Amino acid sequence: MGATEVREGFKSFIETNDTALDRHGGATQTWSNEDLDPTPPEKRTWRWWNYVTFYMGLSFGNWTLGCTMVGIGLNWWQSILVIFASQLISSIAMFFNSRYASVIHIGYPVVARGVFDMWGSYYFVGARATLAIIWYGVHLYSGASFMSNILRCIFGHNFTNIPNHIPESVGITTNGILAFFLF
Repeated sequence: MGATEVREGFKSFIETNDTALDRHGGATQTWSNEDLDPTPPEKRTWRWWNYVTFYMGLSFGNWTLGCTMVGIGLNWWQSILVIFASQLISSIAMFFNSRYASVIHIGYPVVARGVFDMWGSYYFVGARATLAIIWYGVHLYSGASFMSNILRCIFGHNFTNIPNHIPESVGITTNGILAFFLF
């Protein structure tokens, strides 16, 4: 199989059918598909409780901030003040970032294309994807730490005395890796 055949086979594999341009009588374009079209009204099914539970789930890691702040030496009122200020700044950034989605019903990649051109938007979409991967890793570590504490509370010394068969240079113990996989 030649390089040209592989390339054409790959292109036919990733092509999408029934784009917005096809539905409106235009030719098929590389830069458009149904996922990038504005969300039609019949697909806008989220209500206020969907948004509340979604953002509660996103901020689950923030629930541990209070004890962390007190643990590093802040008073309870200083901790609340710092958390409130940081959440306010974060909420303002989220508001401006999601304004297009809530008004025009288009996603971040489309907004990035409008601001930074078709090719320039790749950097910002890639940066956002990289940040999502890093943030997922932070949540995995945090969740594994919580699971380790849960297992220690349930099983006591039977969990903490598990023999460590992992080299110390790796930076994780056998019970830590067990908690990670259980999470």
